Amino acid sequence: MQARASMAPRLPSTGTSEDWWSAANCRGADAGLFFAVGTGADALRKVRAAKALCRACPVAGPCLEYALASDESGVWGGTAENERRGTRAQVRREECRPCDLPMGCT
Repeated sequence: MQARASMAPRLPSTGTSEDWWSAANCRGADAGLFFAVGTGADALRKVRAAKALCRACPVAGPCLEYALASDESGVWGGTAENERRGTRAQVRREECRPCDLPMGCT
């Protein structure tokens, strides 16, 4: 079985002529940078390198939106998985409306 780090990322198709990833800085980059395995020095170096590409990317915003909506692993839109978990939780709290359910929002 191949490790995720060596696999190319799956890119979304919006079905429009404005496919944002065609302008992404990561196109053609080593997928291992964006899907680093582990928490050691080498993995952290790869994550920093991926985020550096994202910082200068013209489509980091749509990329981040895609990752938040699809729960992707790896670095997307300049954020790592653990960073997006907090963002998703905050969005869920903001979207939650008081209701009559005894257990509240789920």
